[in-house]
Amino acid sequence: MGTLMRECNLCRKLFSSSGGRICQDCIKYLEEIYPVVRSFIRDSKDPRALDVAEISDALEIPVKYVQGLVNNGYLNRDLPHAKSNENDEDDDKSRLTKELQRATDELKAHAARKHTAMTYGQERYTGGKK
Repeated sequence: MGTLMRECNLCRKLFSSSGGRICQDCIKYLEEIYPVVRSFIRDSKDPRALDVAEISDALEIPVKYVQGLVNNGYLNRDLPHAKSNENDEDDDKSRLTKELQRATDELKAHAARKHTAMTYGQERYTGGKK
């Protein structure tokens, strides 16, 4: 897949993209404001009561960038309930590992069962073994 011209979801400028929907300037800005927003949320008395507009007003950061942090998962990893899901993450990794192993075993079994074409002479004089 080559690069395409896209409109940034945050600043609406055109940029060359190979799949992302946010330009490099906005990504850089999100990386800069992330620690500030994270600290603000952690220092608040009730982080779950905060909304994007309150954070934006308090930190004087445009709402679209605070919402960009939320939409791109920057803040999900910092929520207290996300830490309680570490076991879920381990379960997901375990499940994916099992699925990968099962798929690998199926491919090996399929390769072992795969019947290669033989000539009449090979079948007749080798007992069907190649």
